[in-house]
Amino acid sequence: MLAEKIPEARIDDENTIKNITFESETLEDVDVSSIDFETVNFEKCRFIHCDFSKCGFYDVTFKNCDFSNCIFTDSFWKVGLITNSKGNGANFSKSHFKMFTIDQSLMDYSNMAQSVFENCKIEESRFEKAFFSEVTYKKTSLVNVHLKAADFYKSSLKDIDLSSCNIENIMLSEGLPELQGAKINMFQAAEIVGMLGIKIV
Repeated sequence: MLAEKIPEARIDDENTIKNITFESETLEDVDVSSIDFETVNFEKCRFIHCDFSKCGFYDVTFKNCDFSNCIFTDSFWKVGLITNSKGNGANFSKSHFKMFTIDQSLMDYSNMAQSVFENCKIEESRFEKAFFSEVTYKKTSLVNVHLKAADFYKSSLKDIDLSSCNIENIMLSEGLPELQGAKINMFQAAEIVGMLGIKIV
């Protein structure tokens, strides 16, 4: 059904798909770019090498979906949820997330570079070796997020509470300016001190 809705949306010149639930669908090598989704639910769907660049997602939920290695560059996400889903290697660079939640999802090696997270929540999810370089965070919370070896180059983490997260071997600029104003626990602090070349005796 989804594969049919995409060309229909382009024909109507509205480029919009709204008020519908897609369940247990598989889409492969499909160009979905520049389509807006409004009040749409994706459940148990699988997307293989699909291009969602410049798409808008308004009040959209991805539940138990797999969109690994798909392209979401320059996309816009407002009010919605990604939960129990898999997006390993997906490219979200230069995207904007507003009042959006990512929960209990696997996002290893995903690319969030140069994106904006505004009033968002990222919880109980895995972003190992993900790219968060040059990202802007505004009133965003991270709770129990696995960020091992994630790249935060030139991303200010001021006022972000990382104390419940795994930040082992995260990648930062020389001098660790990204962590200025961030909140970390005592165990994380010991590792950060080590990154500065300081030995605790």
